[in-house]
Amino acid sequence: MLPKTAPMLLVLSVLLLSITTTDSRPTGDAECPILMRDAGLSEDFAGLVAHRVHSLTLEDLRYYFKEGATEDNGVPTVNYNLSSSVRVLPNAPLYGYDTSFATIGLQHLDMVLRHMDRDNWGLTGYNTLELITHSFHMADMWHKMQALYRDFEKEPPSREVCSCVTDTENNGLLQSLNLLALEIKYPGITSGEYNQDQTSASLGKGAAKRSVDGVYKEATGVGKRDVDGVYRQVVGKRD
Repeated sequence: MLPKTAPMLLVLSVLLLSITTTDSRPTGDAECPILMRDAGLSEDFAGLVAHRVHSLTLEDLRYYFKEGATEDNGVPTVNYNLSSSVRVLPNAPLYGYDTSFATIGLQHLDMVLRHMDRDNWGLTGYNTLELITHSFHMADMWHKMQALYRDFEKEPPSREVCSCVTDTENNGLLQSLNLLALEIKYPGITSGEYNQDQTSASLGKGAAKRSVDGVYKEATGVGKRDVDGVYRQVVGKRD
């Protein structure tokens, strides 16, 4: 069981148990919130984990956490291909890091520079320096979690807790990742500061200008909603 004082960063390490725990059985929806609370996990579990996994690649999983992780790794991430209708990928993807660079830092930098002029890709509205900073920020978080993950491998939480935290369809993680993907593609859409012209420019020359109605319809399948309505539709609650 996790200590009550467990740092928030532990949530990612728990999630990554999905790489090694494959025989757990689903636990009842009503039981999971209680089990997760008693295990010391934050009520903001879904949002915290979404932040920490949204840009993970298979290369990162193998480097920081599990060398033998496969393409069927069960760790969902945001799809950086913004032209795709699939906003969230079911597995951290293999991105093809340039292994001629000896360090993971230069491999991350190369990925940013390789895609910085690509339309419909990655974090919209970020300049190159901000993209590099984001890449280093995520790597710093994963590095700090590495030791925690090693501890979990030695003494994992109960099978029931593992079942709850890896049940991404019911614990809010997929909904939070979908919201994050929406915010990445359309910055400001959930805060009421969406700029149609700026977002269209960020997505590239081939991107059509999207009205607020159009963005909401893409995200929710319905027409225009107020900001609170979008939050409720996508994540089930308003933060």
